[in-house]
Amino acid sequence: MLRREMTVAQSMALWEVLWAEGLLREQPGHVGASATEPAFLLFVVAAVVRGQRRAVLDEARDVDDVLRLFANVRVEVWGTLQVARSLQRIYRTKQAEG
Repeated sequence: MLRREMTVAQSMALWEVLWAEGLLREQPGHVGASATEPAFLLFVVAAVVRGQRRAVLDEARDVDDVLRLFANVRVEVWGTLQVARSLQRIYRTKQAEG
């Protein structure tokens, strides 16, 4: 649950935002989620991965390199939440387009 990538304070801030906005357990019809839409936390994880894409493409030669990169990644909570919201909007737009 990102415990190595964030400090305790950052983890608490992330979980507080997810809880306060009702994003931990999105239900169909709640906060714009559909029955097929992934939970918001998946978008948070995708935002973390997206933030490391350049390092993965430039430095990773095999699975061990990727694991090493992600073992040392640090997450900036507020920026990650912004990217996660953007990814969720993109997902919803593409789903609406068919």
